[in-house]
Amino acid sequence: MEIKGLGSEIVECARIGKMIKQHGELFLTRVYSEKELLFCQRRTRALEYFTAFWAAKEATLKSMGYAGQGMPRTLVEVVINTDPRPEILLHGSAKLLARSAGVGGFIVSLAQCRTYATATVIAIEGNNNRANAQ
Repeated sequence: MEIKGLGSEIVECARIGKMIKQHGELFLTRVYSEKELLFCQRRTRALEYFTAFWAAKEATLKSMGYAGQGMPRTLVEVVINTDPRPEILLHGSAKLLARSAGVGGFIVSLAQCRTYATATVIAIEGNNNRANAQ
């Protein structure tokens, strides 16, 4: 397993809270998938999860060498199933970016508290796992 890139992001929960308060549903639907919205909204500390998912999206793009603003964040989806380890699903141009960078999957670590959330994402080589699944 070859490491293709590493991305890390730390975000203040208050920053995401401010965006939600100012822009409401417009912000939420431009950044989060339906599944992400449902997952976060069902948590008692929803803001911490929204912030952690934002950090994961940014760290994922960084791990593939992308630093631009043009990529819709809904194309990078954070999935947490019954296994508590988060996974990344890519869609559309984010999936094409991964393929062109030789990235086949990600190892993801999230952490959050009342004030901050952080994500570290390692992009790994390959073409047969979740990065290319959809």
